[in-house]
Amino acid sequence: MTFLYKVLAVLAMAALIPVGLLPAVPVLAAEPLNACANREDFRFVVTITNVSDQSDTPTPFAPGVWALSDKPGSLFVSGAHPGILFWDFDPIKTPGLEDLAEDGNPGVAAATLAEHGVKHGVFNRPVGAEGPGPLLPGASYSFIVDAGSAPRNLTFALMFVQSNDWFIGTDEVGISLESPLGGAIMGGDITDQLYLWDAGTEEDEPVGEGPNQAPRQSGANTGPEDDDNTVRLVSGLDAPAVSDLVSVSIRRAFDTVFDVTVENTSGSAMVTTPFAPGVFTVHTDPATTYMEGHPQLFKEGQPNLYNGLEALAEDGNPGPLYEFISTGGGMSDEPVAGSYGVFNTPVGADAPGPLLPGEAYHFTIRANPLAPHLSLAFMFVQSNDWFVATADDGMVLFDIDGNPVSGSVPVYLWDAGTEEDEPVGEGPNQAPRQSGANTGPEDDDNTVRLVDDMDADQLVAVTITPRQARHFQVSITNVSADKPIAPGVVIPHCVCDPLFIEDRPDRGHGLESLAEDGDPSGLAEVLAKQALPVQVLNTPVGADAPGPLLPGQTYQTTVFLEPAEPNLSLAFMYVLSNDLFLGSPAGGITLWDEMGNPVSGDVTFSVYLWDAGTEHNQPPGEGDSQPLMQGAPDMGDADTDNTVRLANDGYDYPAVPDLIRVVVTPIDPE
Repeated sequence: MTFLYKVLAVLAMAALIPVGLLPAVPVLAAEPLNACANREDFRFVVTITNVSDQSDTPTPFAPGVWALSDKPGSLFVSGAHPGILFWDFDPIKTPGLEDLAEDGNPGVAAATLAEHGVKHGVFNRPVGAEGPGPLLPGASYSFIVDAGSAPRNLTFALMFVQSNDWFIGTDEVGISLESPLGGAIMGGDITDQLYLWDAGTEEDEPVGEGPNQAPRQSGANTGPEDDDNTVRLVSGLDAPAVSDLVSVSIRRAFDTVFDVTVENTSGSAMVTTPFAPGVFTVHTDPATTYMEGHPQLFKEGQPNLYNGLEALAEDGNPGPLYEFISTGGGMSDEPVAGSYGVFNTPVGADAPGPLLPGEAYHFTIRANPLAPHLSLAFMFVQSNDWFVATADDGMVLFDIDGNPVSGSVPVYLWDAGTEEDEPVGEGPNQAPRQSGANTGPEDDDNTVRLVDDMDADQLVAVTITPRQARHFQVSITNVSADKPIAPGVVIPHCVCDPLFIEDRPDRGHGLESLAEDGDPSGLAEVLAKQALPVQVLNTPVGADAPGPLLPGQTYQTTVFLEPAEPNLSLAFMYVLSNDLFLGSPAGGITLWDEMGNPVSGDVTFSVYLWDAGTEHNQPPGEGDSQPLMQGAPDMGDADTDNTVRLANDGYDYPAVPDLIRVVVTPIDPE
């Protein structure tokens, strides 16, 4: 059944309009939110706070520059001339560090990095300020570093203003953004990895007193040259400690997850209308990409881009426009948008369909300050080619400091300029009454433009709400009569399969010891090295020391989950076995529902009894290679099937709900 037929059938049943002959228009399934999307794109937020007001040397700091490279020397080389950088291990004399260290100007260094193709950026606007400026005591610079799919070394530098040519920065190698076993670090305080450097470009004067220092000099580069022209650490009794001057931290920058609701409010308007399914895309600033093959939906005052907008606006078919976005504007096999899809199923409905008065579409998007714009569009059905959409450049989802916005989404009623307009709700070439797709004559004005005499906010309400990171209490209770459960692990994550992949061999990262011997320590160590916030649960509530979970006892902890990384995995050995464990699915348990609400209550239905595939199974509770009977760990024969799989060896095991109860409880923010 075509979408338009569904529209008209529903309306006909409501005695609103007659059903005519309709074109064949495909129905697209809604794009689900992939909780693990973009995991390979690593972004970090670096925050530099000026804490010098508590020191003997209060000072501002000048704007700085950062760079990402897998080679040392992207900003300077210790012991070398300040103009020497290393590219492909060949020294090249380039300008930049002198301008930064003497005059607080990072622009020359940034231009040098750009010339050599090094990913870089300038940080120059204090948090909360409207524009660039120095970093005064108590203020912070905060900037995003996009490491892409390969975390590398981060270097950065900014001028210590009360000096001639000193700067605070990393060493020449930089700070590694990669965890020991791959993936990205989670972050933390990195102040102890920063140093106070002398650029070697100007003779030093007493700190905060020299006439050739930036606050007092008459112009740039007024001081005499340094007798030692090498970049070196500042030394001497009067050298302030870096920790007395700045506090610097780095953290993973996760996508923000937003819930978007499109509600049809036309029931009380002069024109009552359904709306057709639509399309959304999250993207960068389209002003720099328009007509370059990027997926901008339309441009005000210009003809439609032949990207599928006509099919959406005339026939309620978002398929061609979705296809345009999913292929990067027809220019590649990869989408340019960070998040995109179709919204087509009203809340509470079982299948795609039109949005009738009083109903709402709901969908979820992911965005970050590097791709901060949301665009959406959907057909105003009682028209020839009108559609509701955001402005042509979309809606900005973050404020100037990178905080997600919430509330009403400004939308407008647009004329696609593809078909001549007829009176609203009456035209024979409008979707509810037309004999087929694209039956009306062309519009004399073929530009996309605002509709003059009707406002979208009279017909529809679009709202956006960012999901908030939450703490959850996790309780794991042994509800059996006589069966112990060994200590285990819980892991908040996005990585789809942190513990195992079903029907694949164990990775050798410690799951074997957990499943055979009840020892989660090795697995926890590996997960921690992968920068996953793993917790070992080994002490029952009320107990004074670690131990197994006996009947009636509970392990309990609190975990912190980002909405963009909403999954919880867990694993605990079933002691009366050779290598069975109670655990979540390979991808974990998602702790937010489809409407954006945190999950609360019993989630035992998402826990299964798994076979680790590392040891041959013996009758439960009777085998001499099982923990309660074996003389030492790892005593049993190898399993002939070495894959991790649901337990199914012919022996009788209790049902999971008769062994364990897992309850999660969201903790309200204070």
